[in-house]
Amino acid sequence: MTKELKENLYKYLFLVCAIFGIVAVAVIIFYLFARGMPAIFDIGFFKFIFGERWVPEAGLYGILPMIVNSLYAAAFSISIGVVLGVFSAVYLAMYCKGKLQAVLKQMVSLLSGIPSVVYGFFGMMVIIPFISDLTGTYGYGLFVSGIVLSIMILPTIILISFNSIKSVPKSYYEGALALGATHNQAVFKTILPAAKSGIIAGVILGINRAVGETMAIVMVSGNVPKIANSFFNPIRTLTGNIVLEMGYATGLHLDALIATGVVLFFFVLVIITCFNIYTNKSNNKQKEGGNKKTIKPIVDIHDNFSPKIKVSTKATNMLKILSYICISIAVLSLAFIIVFLFVRGVPYINLEFLFGHYIMDGRVTILPSLVTTLMLIVLTLAIALPLGVGGGIFLAEYTKKGNKFVGFLRSSIETLAGIPSIIFGLFGMLLFVTVFKLGFSVYAGALTMTLMILPTIIRTSEESFLAVPQSYREGSLALGAGKSRTIFKVVLPSAISGILTGIVLSMGRIVGESAPTLFTVGTAFAMPKGFASSGITLAVFMYILAGEAFHVNEAFAVAVVLIVMVITLNIISMVFENILKKKNRNALEN
Repeated sequence: MTKELKENLYKYLFLVCAIFGIVAVAVIIFYLFARGMPAIFDIGFFKFIFGERWVPEAGLYGILPMIVNSLYAAAFSISIGVVLGVFSAVYLAMYCKGKLQAVLKQMVSLLSGIPSVVYGFFGMMVIIPFISDLTGTYGYGLFVSGIVLSIMILPTIILISFNSIKSVPKSYYEGALALGATHNQAVFKTILPAAKSGIIAGVILGINRAVGETMAIVMVSGNVPKIANSFFNPIRTLTGNIVLEMGYATGLHLDALIATGVVLFFFVLVIITCFNIYTNKSNNKQKEGGNKKTIKPIVDIHDNFSPKIKVSTKATNMLKILSYICISIAVLSLAFIIVFLFVRGVPYINLEFLFGHYIMDGRVTILPSLVTTLMLIVLTLAIALPLGVGGGIFLAEYTKKGNKFVGFLRSSIETLAGIPSIIFGLFGMLLFVTVFKLGFSVYAGALTMTLMILPTIIRTSEESFLAVPQSYREGSLALGAGKSRTIFKVVLPSAISGILTGIVLSMGRIVGESAPTLFTVGTAFAMPKGFASSGITLAVFMYILAGEAFHVNEAFAVAVVLIVMVITLNIISMVFENILKKKNRNALEN
């Protein structure tokens, strides 16, 4: 094999890995629409979309209540999450410095890693009883759903807003001070407006999370398919409608649920498109540079050159206080959730719980679910890692800026990353479980989870490769090494810590997901005999225990185990990220 042929072979191999994201999105769209659209036409488009009754036994399949309730819950959660998230980000970026900033940011990141089923369980055990006692209702409904969702979307809005604020050129702030503004006025009238595009992008992603959330909402919403006319009415969302009835649906009923997934997918595509538009807008503004954008004046200069601030100092001082309040709520929410679950769950963790045998006599052990989860992680990474790293190599090493195909490729990867987990679960059940005849198995779950974590591995790998100094490549090529050899012997080893960060984040995603594994791995409590057998993951196990009145204490214990796993993975991810930053810093200094 000639050297040129070998180089081209590697290039196209990496291209195939990168294109896998496009193929995955295309297959999901094609298969869902091929199965769902005929049902919409059989039922009748207007009857399906605008019908107000969902009674499969009577042949009524109207999803308007689920659409409206999904929008209600998303709007309510966003109204809370945006205020808390943006002002928390302002505090972290502009008022918090040093180690405290690093600690608080890490706590926020931890909040994003907690599985949704844990949030739902917390809502069931704490928020619903409180609301029930306060209002005299059952507690389940729109209000609790909005509160739980607002806590869940907080990390997304905070972290993206924080990065957007930090990316504003320092000259904006300095220019505002030079014109006579105070620190608070510069923050809220110059920095915050300049970061608007990135903040809006974070809000859009928060909406996407709220619309696509499944298990937590199922646990706290009440699941009644009627349009809510009160904050305290029980509701059912689009995602809840799918997960609640998919296990027993057949015929037109099954097709109607798939069609519900099509409608949900349409909403998600619209949201992701808006996100891409605002992201591109934000990136273009950053590329223009600080010199091309003028700062909106916030002072008037009089004849005696004495600045008169248009915005009162009192107003900006109040906004500063609001940022302190919001970050306190966000951090205290995390602390309270973790402490409450640990206090309730730790006493029930023992050797029998961790390593015993499940017997139908009241005793519960997590060993089968723990083994199933570990098997799922191993098989998923074995499939996703080569594809993800190969795709990252192609995007970082073989593409040029401004290439339209590369832009389309990245958009497909972003779309794949934004698809709700319930859609992956629905797709995995229809294709891998049914069409490929894998049945409920670790195989089917791993193939489904591969599609979910692939964007994370591709993006973290690409960023890690781009962080490797160009001089490393030039030195290797100057010594006679080919491009592929340079990648494998120089670039890949230098980027390994960043790749490991992506792997750890992906492991956290696998551990925390419940909807996709419920539809593909199954709910078998027995110890799995192999990858072809069914099983139950930790997150699904907790979901089932939470619904059983006799095993609530064990559900608390499983929640503790899940949180400990997430915390551990977050710490490992942070260590690898710091190693990568240190390597890059040393490389630049040398």
